[in-house]
Amino acid sequence: MTEEVDGSLVGKIRNYYHSVTDISHLNEAIEAEAAQIAAWDASVYFIVDASASMRGFGHREYNNIAIAMGLLKVFQKRIRQTEIGWIGETPSDNNTFPQPVGTTALAPALIKAIQHNPDLIILISDGYENVEQGDTAMVLAGLEKLGIKIPMLHIIPAFTERENITDRQPLVGSPTFLETGQRGFLSTWLRIRAHLEPESLSTLLRQTLS
Repeated sequence: MTEEVDGSLVGKIRNYYHSVTDISHLNEAIEAEAAQIAAWDASVYFIVDASASMRGFGHREYNNIAIAMGLLKVFQKRIRQTEIGWIGETPSDNNTFPQPVGTTALAPALIKAIQHNPDLIILISDGYENVEQGDTAMVLAGLEKLGIKIPMLHIIPAFTERENITDRQPLVGSPTFLETGQRGFLSTWLRIRAHLEPESLSTLLRQTLS
């Protein structure tokens, strides 16, 4: 029996990780996905988890990192200003799709993100904080005491929409979204925008439909 081909953007990125195929076709798929969502005049800081746990294994190998990179590449094309902080591997100029290696040290990345004072911080991570566990919660508590209120949200890559995340460490007090990428990223984009700008949801929907 022939294995079903995953034609989604996430499936294509996973295939790229497995075989390092021609990246031009991958870039075309990213452009096509980005064309489905409306532009956003905002400054967003992405914290992207490229640590070893994002690789996965077996039939889930490269699923999480593929979702993370798909989200990043697509959203970067529709947001006015973006900056990136990496957890684990930091890609070189010639390695825009990093191999997931290293540990998950979230707290330092979060502190660095806050220093940039963006409109929003988006963490894309499987939620396995394995360096100085609990430090992130302390950082968030400290920010609250200092009155620093930068909106944050956590996107957890998932293999299915019923993924069990009870053993993960989501950002306390911030919205947490599961993302499989199998139906594209438009729904997550709309949820992010609706959470931050609920009053402009009708305008956003009109832009999306047009």
